[in-house]
Formats: sequence, structure tokens, C-alpha cells
Amino acid sequence: MNLTPGDKQSAASADTSYLSSLRANVSQLQNDINAFLTQQMEDDKARDAAAATSVAQKRSKSEKDREREKREEEMYGEENMEEDA
Repeated sequence: MNLTPGDKQSAASADTSYLSSLRANVSQLQNDINAFLTQQMEDDKARDAAAATSVAQKRSKSEKDREREKREEEMYGEENMEEDA
């Protein structure tokens, strides 16, 4: 098949237009993926922070319970002025 110079230029122009459009779409897709992944990372960080806080609160509570129980054992049979007031 023999193409005329006009046909070659038209085909090249169509290819250039297609590739330009493809490049724009790929760039937009990359931006969309980056935004999605960034949001996922922020959600993961927030979830991890909440879980760490929950664990720390539970640990802190159990430490307080142990301290209270230790005081109670040490004061067994004695009056506790703090609680009696």
C-alpha cells in the first residue's frame, strides 16, 4: 500500500494526537492512584495510632490496678485514711 505524503502526515498527526491523549490519561491515572494510596496510608496511620492508644490505656489501667492491689495488701488490716474520708 502506497501512502501519499498527505496520508503519511495525517497518519502521523493522528498517532501524535493519540499518544498525547494517552500520556495525559496516564498522568491523570497516576495522580488518582497516588491520592488513593496517600489516603490509605493516612487511614492506616490513624488506625494504628488509635490501636496504640487503646493498648496504652489498657496497660496503664492494669498498672494502676496492680498498684492499688499492692497498696491494699501492704495496708491489710489497717485503716486507710484516704478511703475513710
